[in-house]
Amino acid sequence: MNAKYITAIAVTVAVISSASTALFMHYGKTEILLPVVAEQPPLPTDSGHTQEKESGRLLKNVLLEMEKLRTQVARLEQLQAVAGLAKQKASALAETEATNAPLSSEDTARQREALVKAHKGILENNLRQEQKDAQWAENAQAKLSSTYSVATAKGVRFVDADCRSTMCRLKMALDQPGKRGELQLRTLMDSPTPWPGTRFMQLDKQTGEVVVYMMRENHELPTLPPETTNN
Repeated sequence: MNAKYITAIAVTVAVISSASTALFMHYGKTEILLPVVAEQPPLPTDSGHTQEKESGRLLKNVLLEMEKLRTQVARLEQLQAVAGLAKQKASALAETEATNAPLSSEDTARQREALVKAHKGILENNLRQEQKDAQWAENAQAKLSSTYSVATAKGVRFVDADCRSTMCRLKMALDQPGKRGELQLRTLMDSPTPWPGTRFMQLDKQTGEVVVYMMRENHELPTLPPETTNN
């Protein structure tokens, strides 16, 4: 290659270079073209699958713990029910023992007094509600007055008598309240009655007042309700 040819090539390169510089200076910018690489989706990894497995394991543990708690709660409820039943049985047993416990003499006396008072109330109520059989009532009152007026010498005074159709109420009084008066009354009550029939007597030991209810022949005394005598 001769010198002239080399020189010509050099001049040509210089011209091209000068033209490129002129274009840059003319437009004030330069464009650089870079190769475009298409964005590829991320490759699948095992991290998502691992998280899913971990979540499943935790959920399973939570469910197991909940099942254990349910079992414990059910057991506690069962124990509570058993304890409640045992408490009820103990209370019922204590009440039964208290009911069956032997009464003291004072308790027995109070109980007897309450029953007598209740029975007297029933008899008095029946007497007030009865219609009067005039013929029988007059005859019965006369017999009571005749029989018990003579008892004055024995320390028991006749007060009055009120008869209806099946029942009479006789009132008397002790001259000497106390053991002596009670003995006199017992002796009088053991003597024959004006007619055969059932009777009920109450004595007030403090005042000495005596009330006797006597039934007409072939009639029975009204009794207390069963629930009253069982209490």
